[in-house]
Amino acid sequence: MINYHLLTGYFEGYEDAPFAITYTKPSGWYGHTALTQEALSPTVDRHVAASYFELADSPVIYAQADTASFTVPGARFHIGIHDESGTAKAHQLVPALRPMMEAIQDFTGDLPSKDYHFLFYFVANEHVNLFGQIGLGSALEHNHSSLYFFGQPYDTTFRNVIYIGAHEYYHTWTPLSIHSEHIDDFNFDVPNMSQHLWLYEGVTDYLAGLTISQYDLNSYTSLDIALAGAMETAKKRRPVSFTESSVDIVKANNLEWLDKILQLTNYYERGELIAFYLDAYLMERSQGRMRLQQVMQQLAQQYGHGRPFSDATFLDDLTAMTYPEVRELLARYVEGEELPPCEEYFEKMGWDYTPKGSRYPAYGDILFTVDRETDKFLVYRAKKDVLGLKKGDTILRVNGEPFVRGDDYSRLFRTVLRPEANAEITLEVNRGGETLTLTGRATRKLKVEYDRIENTANPTEEQLAFRKYFLTPSSGGGAAPDVRDSPGQQE
Repeated sequence: MINYHLLTGYFEGYEDAPFAITYTKPSGWYGHTALTQEALSPTVDRHVAASYFELADSPVIYAQADTASFTVPGARFHIGIHDESGTAKAHQLVPALRPMMEAIQDFTGDLPSKDYHFLFYFVANEHVNLFGQIGLGSALEHNHSSLYFFGQPYDTTFRNVIYIGAHEYYHTWTPLSIHSEHIDDFNFDVPNMSQHLWLYEGVTDYLAGLTISQYDLNSYTSLDIALAGAMETAKKRRPVSFTESSVDIVKANNLEWLDKILQLTNYYERGELIAFYLDAYLMERSQGRMRLQQVMQQLAQQYGHGRPFSDATFLDDLTAMTYPEVRELLARYVEGEELPPCEEYFEKMGWDYTPKGSRYPAYGDILFTVDRETDKFLVYRAKKDVLGLKKGDTILRVNGEPFVRGDDYSRLFRTVLRPEANAEITLEVNRGGETLTLTGRATRKLKVEYDRIENTANPTEEQLAFRKYFLTPSSGGGAAPDVRDSPGQQE
């Protein structure tokens, strides 16, 4: 696995020169990369880059050939992997990545990169010691590829890659396409950093979670889960101005280094909260005619490849695309140190936000997973429960009602996992082919381990309408259907 920044270093004065790299390799090995390449012989390849930027932007994995590809209209995507254990295969990732890219294509209206490579390196368990865990689960974005460094796959559906895969691909929007002059003409030797890391990481992460929720992708992480995690992390970080700290992020001495490492996640977390708040505000203010999605489309059209925005005036330019009131929000939450009051929109969405450390009544420490073939719920974990559940039980009925994914499952889901104190419940489960009836009373008191967001038990019609409208896809960056029924105040 090769990153050319590390392999070659930086060639000052040769930024615009073409490069050719010749590899001597074992027979049968293949270079997974977005670079143009040709086989000179069974053991010699040559890769070609038009400039240093293209070279540094194009990592490569050399290994036994294991590739797959798929298309969405007008675009082709390639998958190349190396699994040290030999268990994961490239074709197994297609069912996870294809629906993701179909959703992103619908969301963006026009994919920024239409010939794109997903490069995966899976590390064998025996190589994952204390220090070997550093970097696992990480990924890096590039214009025509993204590189993933993971531990051994634990899910044969690979749905764990969807969120991070969407995040990395959305980077082809920003900062790889939409960015300031400091990034467009980047000084590799003496970096002059942009003020807008909140846009490059926070908005990107938000778009990934929003797409997964709007298009019901089979991912472990959805928008509500991501926002809950963002709330928990952002509250722990030292308040800083995002514009000031972003410029200063690489200027550090030894005493500042650890603090800046901790602050780095804040651009993702607080940045994601800013994106959510801005999106909800725009939807409400415009009666559904404007979303952050449309603003990003407009930014892509105005500041696409080769047309960088002004770092100093970007917030004013962004305001000009939306409403004058947005400038005050950006002043408080981007230039200033405040957390946006996302709880206001959680309440309008019919979402209950529960901070870490709260206690709640329960039948036990229970988790479910979904059988995607049957849409039925399976017990994944059951600890200290009063019902006698076992891992692998299939939940058939809750208080006599069928328990499958559908319009009403969230209400029944909450009935099981978020009961009132001392509430009674009856479950019918299938265990090894036998149907059992289990009953119990919610007498356990569990502590919330992580911040979480859940659907309100009895939402109002207004909350349901706001949530449904917010999570309805609006294809190609256009307005969501039936604007007349959208929430918000009349202008």
